[in-house]
Amino acid sequence: MGIIELVERQANNQIKQWHNAYLSKTKRRGAVAVVQWKKTKAGKDSENRTWYTLKNVQDLLALSDRTSNRLTNAYLTLNAFEKVNGQLARRTENLAQIRNIGVDIDCYTVGMTADQAAKEIQEMIAKQEIPNPNLVIWSGNGLQLIYSIEGGASPSLAWLTKHITTQLIAATTKLGADAQCTDITRVFRLPGSYNNKPGKPTNLVSVEMWRLLEYDLSELYIYCEPLKKRNRSSSKAKLYVLPKITDMGYKLRSLNLTRINDFYKLIDLRNGNIENRNVMTYDFAYCFALQTDNQEAVITQSIRMNKSFDDPLNVSEIERVAKNAFKDARAFWKAYLANGYTMNGLFREQDKLIKPKKNSTLIDHHGITPVEMKELQTIIDAVEKQTRRVAKRRAAGMKTLAEHNNNQKAKKADRAALLAQLKTEHPEATQRQLADMMGVTAMTISRLNKELSN
Repeated sequence: MGIIELVERQANNQIKQWHNAYLSKTKRRGAVAVVQWKKTKAGKDSENRTWYTLKNVQDLLALSDRTSNRLTNAYLTLNAFEKVNGQLARRTENLAQIRNIGVDIDCYTVGMTADQAAKEIQEMIAKQEIPNPNLVIWSGNGLQLIYSIEGGASPSLAWLTKHITTQLIAATTKLGADAQCTDITRVFRLPGSYNNKPGKPTNLVSVEMWRLLEYDLSELYIYCEPLKKRNRSSSKAKLYVLPKITDMGYKLRSLNLTRINDFYKLIDLRNGNIENRNVMTYDFAYCFALQTDNQEAVITQSIRMNKSFDDPLNVSEIERVAKNAFKDARAFWKAYLANGYTMNGLFREQDKLIKPKKNSTLIDHHGITPVEMKELQTIIDAVEKQTRRVAKRRAAGMKTLAEHNNNQKAKKADRAALLAQLKTEHPEATQRQLADMMGVTAMTISRLNKELSN
């Protein structure tokens, strides 16, 4: 990807209005969606989506500019999606372009107001602890930081944008950043809509532009582990080499980052009733610790997850478990890094390393059922994995076994009919000559003759 060095970078791509972070002349591929959830007759949440491109962006702006009949609890996708097999959906496989990196700051969970959190964020920006967001969405109860990516990024860089997102979440954990909001399909509040949560006052969602110039990914990456910290005394902005895919053990990090979302989903599926809470806390903290060297962030995020249990553990117990998990995870990561980002040669007994658990181990430890696996992203067994693989191939046009068998029977019948016709037209022809006429082997002719004689 090359080394990029910029001094007083020229503002080539600027967002002039908030919606330019989502739709602009350089962000054309695919469509973004406004999402709302409604209860079905069965009591389940049904997702209602309306798609927008640059062609109908005015319709999107009309939603946020309403002075009456504003949408309530409406959300906007951070990224753009496109049709796959004729269907447009908010799924990973439909991702067309990565437009933004977002951090959800639920400051009320740590006893802060949105104004107090905004002040803290500005101080962190001044200290160069985090980059200055392009947009700040005031959701009514908290803040959402939006970092607009210049020209959008390819879906193949999702591993890098997830890594950057997690690093920013770790840095802002003390402000109530939500570790659950790392998925590329996620949605944030739509500016101009109403935030209406049970037991809380209805608030208007507003947006501010804090930085006009969009970000190159390498600009955001300099705030992340494992790159060296930049020289803050330098007035020149230096953008470092973007990492190669193999340089970050990205598969391992991406897998364990997705597991964090699966833990939250499992808690939700069970209505907070988790039997092995200590084990889940350890696994959660271990996965998060693979993403950051900030122990306090790991502890705080573990305490946050603990609040999702219907019977939360004592905070002192959470801290103890999270610290142990952090210690084990960082010891493994250092050994993994020193070993060239490969498991080969890393032996648990010899090195006393606690390695990331296999999916089968997580399924066993947490008693995850086949029904629950269907709702998870990555903690699945071989059966569910194969089911998804077949479904994906079938959606791409692969026929079912019954359809395949019927096609084969039809082909055999057609060839048998053709052979019968050729034998009538050329009664003296040998099997070899008939095979040449049909473009098949003599053995095939022999089998077809048996079919005709039955």
